[in-house]
Amino acid sequence: MLLCKGCHKTIDDPSTTDRYPENLLRNWKQEHEDRIRRVTGIKASRKSNVVLYRGRIGAITSEQQHPLAVDAMFQEGWFPQGDRHIELKMVSEFDDSTPEFWTTEAEHLRRRFNREIKPLIEEDRLVHFSVFALANQPLLVLLGSLFTDQVPAEVYQPHRNPHRWAWPATSGSIDYQIRRPENYMGIPVIVVSLSASISRARIAEAVPAPHSVWEIALPDPTPHFLAAKVQLTEFGKVIRKVVDDVRLSCPTAREILVFPAMPAACSVEMGRIRLPKADLPWRFFDQNNIHNRFIEAITIS
Repeated sequence: MLLCKGCHKTIDDPSTTDRYPENLLRNWKQEHEDRIRRVTGIKASRKSNVVLYRGRIGAITSEQQHPLAVDAMFQEGWFPQGDRHIELKMVSEFDDSTPEFWTTEAEHLRRRFNREIKPLIEEDRLVHFSVFALANQPLLVLLGSLFTDQVPAEVYQPHRNPHRWAWPATSGSIDYQIRRPENYMGIPVIVVSLSASISRARIAEAVPAPHSVWEIALPDPTPHFLAAKVQLTEFGKVIRKVVDDVRLSCPTAREILVFPAMPAACSVEMGRIRLPKADLPWRFFDQNNIHNRFIEAITIS
């Protein structure tokens, strides 16, 4: 194990044997060799632009997020395109309980995307992005819709304990359940009950008019179910299937109402599967603790 002279002296001192046992030193050596092998084994073509989009959630700054993001990229076989990341941070001074917040943030996100990301896409159709986003769910869907699935991108999910963006698991299927309405006489509604359950009463409180509900649910909804990238891919296929079913079942509908309770990465992925020319407008509602109910947020059209 190659160390500097001072560190060699420290770990070789008989008085530090208990503090630096052989198995600890061997683990350090193995971890370092694995990291170097992983980093140097990435092909030169596997470069990706780091995109950070963070709302007023938590206290971790973008400067703290960047190294966590890079570590997650390395594990997926990507490395950052340069030292600078693209930051699409929020700017509104309004609270998210107000219409002004949603109008301001949606417009700001569109402008920042057109200024920071769109030129890169137009310049190089093979450009790749690694997206690390944590904000209000409707805005995350909007971000995904700006990328679309035509732009090569990896979407990452934030995890806790410890805080990281790297996927904890490499496999594991999810039993996404699709519940269709009994009839198609009302306004079409898509409910995503993955992080929590959304009752019909809460929907009726926000939309008194008759509605037909499609629901994507889990047997036991929880905010922490998303542990592997394959589960995110499966969700993208399921939500695309539901959106297509709504369009075919409600040919006279003018929009789809969406009530989301899902992880950040699922929100971005939902936006990415949107077909701008084929899909109906999506009108999003967001659970607000001040109003203690779902309120109208943004429309993606």
